[in-house]
Amino acid sequence: MRNHYLIADHIVRVGDDTLSDLLTGFECDSECKSTPDPCGQESICSITRTATPPSHGVETVDHDFPVSHVLTLTRESSAVLVADDTFERVSVRARQKEGLSDLLLLAIYSRLTYFQTIFVHGALIDVPGYGGIMFTGRSNVGKTTQAILWEQYEGAEIINGDKVFLSVKPEYPNEIFAYGSPWRGSSPYCVNKRIRLRAIIDLVREEEKYLRPLNDLEALVSYMPSVFMPNWDVRLTEKIMETVDLMLPRVPIYQMSCDKDQSAVDMVKAVLFPG
Repeated sequence: MRNHYLIADHIVRVGDDTLSDLLTGFECDSECKSTPDPCGQESICSITRTATPPSHGVETVDHDFPVSHVLTLTRESSAVLVADDTFERVSVRARQKEGLSDLLLLAIYSRLTYFQTIFVHGALIDVPGYGGIMFTGRSNVGKTTQAILWEQYEGAEIINGDKVFLSVKPEYPNEIFAYGSPWRGSSPYCVNKRIRLRAIIDLVREEEKYLRPLNDLEALVSYMPSVFMPNWDVRLTEKIMETVDLMLPRVPIYQMSCDKDQSAVDMVKAVLFPG
C-alpha cells in the first residue's frame, strides 16, 4: 500500500512523494504498534498536491471533486488547501515544506474529527505497567522536560513531545486512546503507537509545588486551550466539542506545579500509584 499512512488508527492516502516525506515513520507497510492489521481497511481520505504553473499571472486548477472548502495559511499566503464537503478529497499547494506540512495536518485533522478524534498540544508518554500520561500546558512550561524525566527515572517511552491525537471508540466506552503523530514541533520524539490514556496533567508555574485533581469545570477550562480547534468549519468545531464531552469523564485531569527534577516524578507517582 504505497503512499498509504496510518494516523490515529485510520488510513490516509497521499498522492505525492513530497507529502509522503512529511509522514515518514507512519507508513502502512512499516512495523506498526497501533493495530494488528493496520492496512486491512479503506483509506478515510485522499490528499494530492497541486502544482499548476501560473499563466499570465493567473492560476486555474481543475479538480475531479466538488469543492466546498478553500483555505489558506496566515503565515504563507501562497499555501492553499481545497477540499470537498467532508475533507475526504483534498488538494494542497505551498511553496515551502513547512506550509505543506501545515496543510497536510489541517486536512487530516479535519477529516479525523468525523471519527471522534481530536488533536492536542501535549507530551505523551507510555509508562510500563500503567499506560499513557499526557502533559499539557502553555508553551515552554516544561511538557517535554517532564516526559524526559519519566523516561530517565521510570523507563517510560516518549511517544510525542508536542502534538498528540486522542480518540474515543464506541466499542471501548470507558477508554481514551492516545496516539503519536507525525507532527512534533521542536521535539525529536515521534512514535507511531496507540496507548490507553490514564491521566492528563496540566502544568503551571507557581511558587507552591503541588498536584491536585480538577473538578469538571476546572478540567474543561484547563484542557480546552490545548485542543486544536477546527475553526474553519463550524460543523467540525461542534464535533470536537461533542468528542471532548465524551472524553472528560473517562480520564482524570490534574494540575501540577513542580520543579524540573525527580521530585516531579515522585509527586505524580504518589498520586497515581499509591502504595
